[in-house]
Amino acid sequence: MKAERKIYSLRVNTILNVVATASTAVMTVLTVPYLSRVLSVEGNGAVSYTQSVAGWFLTFCVPGISLYGVRECARVRDDSRKLATLVCELLIIITCCTCVSSLIFAMAILGVPAFRQVSGLMWIFLIGNVLSAYGVEWFYQSIEQYAYITIRTIVFKFLSIICVFCLVKTEDDYFLYGFLIAILSACNNLFNIARLAKLVDFKYVEKIRIARHIKPLSFFFVAGLSTTVITSLDTVLLGLFTTGTYQVGLYQFSMKCKNLFSAVINAVTNAMVPRVSYEESQGHTQRRLDIWHKGFVLIVFFSLSLSVYVFIFADPIIDFTVTAKFSEAATPLRLLCPLMVLMALNTYMSSMMLIPMKRESVTTTVNAAGAIISVSLGCVFDHRYGANGAASAVLIANIVIFLCLLHSTRTYWQSIGIGKNLLKLVLSTIIAGLCSMIGLVLSVHMGSFGILLESSMSFWLVLLVSACMFKEESAITILRMAQATIGKMIRRIQTRTK
Repeated sequence: MKAERKIYSLRVNTILNVVATASTAVMTVLTVPYLSRVLSVEGNGAVSYTQSVAGWFLTFCVPGISLYGVRECARVRDDSRKLATLVCELLIIITCCTCVSSLIFAMAILGVPAFRQVSGLMWIFLIGNVLSAYGVEWFYQSIEQYAYITIRTIVFKFLSIICVFCLVKTEDDYFLYGFLIAILSACNNLFNIARLAKLVDFKYVEKIRIARHIKPLSFFFVAGLSTTVITSLDTVLLGLFTTGTYQVGLYQFSMKCKNLFSAVINAVTNAMVPRVSYEESQGHTQRRLDIWHKGFVLIVFFSLSLSVYVFIFADPIIDFTVTAKFSEAATPLRLLCPLMVLMALNTYMSSMMLIPMKRESVTTTVNAAGAIISVSLGCVFDHRYGANGAASAVLIANIVIFLCLLHSTRTYWQSIGIGKNLLKLVLSTIIAGLCSMIGLVLSVHMGSFGILLESSMSFWLVLLVSACMFKEESAITILRMAQATIGKMIRRIQTRTK
């Protein structure tokens, strides 16, 4: 390594990654209500449709490298020569795949009628794909540089918020909004590439062997492609099988809410994946099991509680964020609530269990089956039920994925020991949910903002109190993390004051 890199504890990395993800959540919370009032449902739908199509092509630019790069770089991060060689090989693969994918994307824009209708947006997102392909986020995650990732993310999210409020003023500005999403958000990747040369000394690159990555990458690529099919192609199919972009506009808001909460949940998993891969490569079995246990209780705590909260308060969430013109999005949003838990657990079993143990072939097979189910059901449901049909298709596909992954990882669960803790989590969430439903009935006279303000405080307070009464591990862990973080901040302030 050319520059010294500091690796923080797993607790600090998790907090930093959650903060980075929370900055995206803050941007969404601040901009979605504004954009929903300024832009039409059709304008929002056009941007969402184009973004989904571009995301599908982006999968071909980085075929499985997002996860494969994290695992492999984490395993050799202590060896400068092996790390430099590996990074160089992966960049060569990205360059070749990006050229081919971009060429096909360009031909599709020119040849597909539905793409030509929003060709301006399509060309903008094609450029954004090229910038995103060279983001090398997988490298910084593998060496656990979450402080850098967090600072960079917050800065660019702040710039994006300023640009949205200053530049997007009318319904006709949806093209400009698409430009901000595709280009400005991807420009931070230029800093990643520039900083890469300071962290990796490419003079240590040994013999390039691209062929050794082909077989494992093929598994990761199919798994990633299948995930993209499930998470992006549903919007594309909805746009093809329905008239106009109204149903797409409803569905994209529901998915945006789901993705917002899921991103916060997955931040916990993503922060732990490099450490799991590293500990496994070093033969530290007990440390790996400890990370699995901690990861599970935190992921279930966040995903289960968030899904219950959103299910109960879907109507005021929609009314406050995007006004009554999106009221029909309440049903697909509620259908997607169980998806938060399912996708969190699916990501946990895939990224933290199977992939570090080099069982990515299982993940590939299961995700491919789920993608086939999602597309098949989407073709049947979308034209008949619109946004509700698209949400149902994705939900059913993820249920199948969950059951298959649970069966494939059954031997690992015996070593983790989460039975009693899971029961405590469920009971605590049920108590918080029942109290929130009573509060919702009593606060019917309040506006949507008042309902959300009161419920957000009461729900989490009841949840934490109930969990602590049951001596539930994740709640105690969260409180200890908060206490330790606040304590450090106070000590630093006192030191600087002196």
